[in-house]
Amino acid sequence: MATRAWWNNATSPMRLARPLSRLLPKVGGRLRKEVQKRTVARVEEHNSGTKVPTTRFDGRVSPFRVFTTSRFQLDELKGIRKAVEGSTINDVVTTIISGALRRYLDHNGELPRDTMVAMMPVNTRSGPDAEPGANNITFMGAAIGSDIADPKERLAYVTEQTARSKSIVNAIGASDLTDLNKHIPASLLAATGKLISRIGLDAGGTGKRLFNMAISNVPGPSVPLYLQGAKLKFWSIVAPCTDGMGAVFAITSYDREIYICPTACREIVPAPEFLAQCLEESYAELLAATGAKPKRKPAKRPLKKKTTAKKPVRKNPAGRKAAN
Repeated sequence: MATRAWWNNATSPMRLARPLSRLLPKVGGRLRKEVQKRTVARVEEHNSGTKVPTTRFDGRVSPFRVFTTSRFQLDELKGIRKAVEGSTINDVVTTIISGALRRYLDHNGELPRDTMVAMMPVNTRSGPDAEPGANNITFMGAAIGSDIADPKERLAYVTEQTARSKSIVNAIGASDLTDLNKHIPASLLAATGKLISRIGLDAGGTGKRLFNMAISNVPGPSVPLYLQGAKLKFWSIVAPCTDGMGAVFAITSYDREIYICPTACREIVPAPEFLAQCLEESYAELLAATGAKPKRKPAKRPLKKKTTAKKPVRKNPAGRKAAN
């Protein structure tokens, strides 16, 4: 076993050459197109919108955590999705989170002028070469439109941004990106992870960050679960936070419901119940702006009690009951 480990570490640079040879041409071509596109955008709009603002969510974290959970009906989110062509359930959820963060920061007088940027894990396990049950994770960054007040316009913006980020990942090749993880030594991956965290924290003081927080989607069971006849009523997630990523919004689903589960450093989000209230208000605002109708389960009518007619009781003059 020790010999095999030594051999794998010694030959990993050679195995790394193959995915790099496929990846570098794609990266070069894609970067060239993106540079051209951004240059035109700067000339036309005078603002590329690529600056990541400084917020309370991308600071250093303490050892203490807070978390909460807000639940929403999946059918209602599908109704909201129809308001913007091409949008997905993830786009709707991201818009709800963006509106909640906008409310939370505005309440504290900290709303930045530029839109916040979220890091979003992407599972690339689909494909003919995918291993059954395996997860191949890469990451993408997308602006979430926290600077846009109108909920419907924010949803359209989020849809455009996530589609653009996904197109970059697909153009480069998500499988090529995850192939690198198989051949890069673990020590190098660990060092790279620390470097990304420090860049997100802006340890160099350059004022350039990669993201403000993370939004991750982990689908859950679509049917109700039971244990010894007892139905599972609640489903939630607690996510890890690190320096530079002091808030993580984990999204999951269960039995036709969507759960938004923010986990944050206690020093960064001292009032998680207020953040949950902001999520509810952002959802209600988006529901009203898109014209989607709430789809609540109709209340059950109470069963009418059966009444039986009683025979009249006759009384004799002496006050005694008479037999019928």
